[in-house]
Amino acid sequence: MTWMLLSLAACTEEPLELPDVAGEEAATDTGADEQTGSLLFPSLQNEPDPVLPVVDTSETGSDTEEVVPCEHTLDPGQLVLNREGWRLEDVVAELDAPTALDVAADGTVYLGAGMGTWNSRAVVRVSPDGTLSGSSGIPDPDGVGLDASGTLFAGGSDDIWKVGSLEGGSDSVVATLGGVNINDLLVDRLRDDAVYVGLNDGRAMRYATDGTWTELVGSGDEISIALDPEGDLWAIRRNQGTVIEVDTSTGLELSRVELASTARPGLLRVNRIVFDGDGVMALSAYVQDDGAQIALWDPAEPTAMPDLLEGMEHDDLHPDDVHWSPDFRCVYVSLPLVGRVIRACSCEG
Repeated sequence: MTWMLLSLAACTEEPLELPDVAGEEAATDTGADEQTGSLLFPSLQNEPDPVLPVVDTSETGSDTEEVVPCEHTLDPGQLVLNREGWRLEDVVAELDAPTALDVAADGTVYLGAGMGTWNSRAVVRVSPDGTLSGSSGIPDPDGVGLDASGTLFAGGSDDIWKVGSLEGGSDSVVATLGGVNINDLLVDRLRDDAVYVGLNDGRAMRYATDGTWTELVGSGDEISIALDPEGDLWAIRRNQGTVIEVDTSTGLELSRVELASTARPGLLRVNRIVFDGDGVMALSAYVQDDGAQIALWDPAEPTAMPDLLEGMEHDDLHPDDVHWSPDFRCVYVSLPLVGRVIRACSCEG
């Protein structure tokens, strides 16, 4: 597997002890007003105070609404969630090294998992209630992604797999990269279902549904990738903190930013990146003296990189993948060494 866990300065705090049961699902309010600012980066917007969920007390005869506190459903331990009106939840526990992840609209989570030999690793499916509901052996699944129809793809070793066995079908290789390991994979299910991969040799490639390949980022340090709301591809050099924006329709580079010198001095490594619906990037970052963090970066204000979730200094809490779910208004984080996935969710949901 290509994710890296850095040994940072030792801490004296006890490691986080998360509960062994999945937290409650975040409620989805499909009738909520459209948000005008970024949920992940509200400091850059003039947003109103978050609206907390309420309990309907009509059955008890009360004429008032009871405001439900925005409370964590797991013991945060030393974790610090730097957003008012947000809560931490446990998604799944006791998995073998969950890394790459994607989340369906109904809350089903798909993960690459396993720390054994390459051929003993698997793509697993976790139901919305936090129970394991399927597993399929895929070698070294460092990226997973769903297309618009719900078909699951995985980047296994140097191949793109279509994973059908979880739904009663079969697994098949749809494309191969000839010996270059896939570090990251995503599917553009909002537009054309193209599959994008970030490779160990530093390239980012686009695989279209007609079977054609397009190179969007050239070779260099290993990378992770994400699509912004406009459909542009962003790649980050994991060990350098260089962010590259590419127009996926033309292949032209649009921008390049060195995060360590521009936004976050001491940035050592970034494992994965993702965008929310407003164009703010979340990163699983490792920062000198600060340890592991889920940090935020807005390309519109490139000199700032605050933390969404900090306190991950202990080796067993180092994060790998991050995923934004617009359906649950949550940032999902995989924690391979403790075998868990947690999420930070807006209580506005």
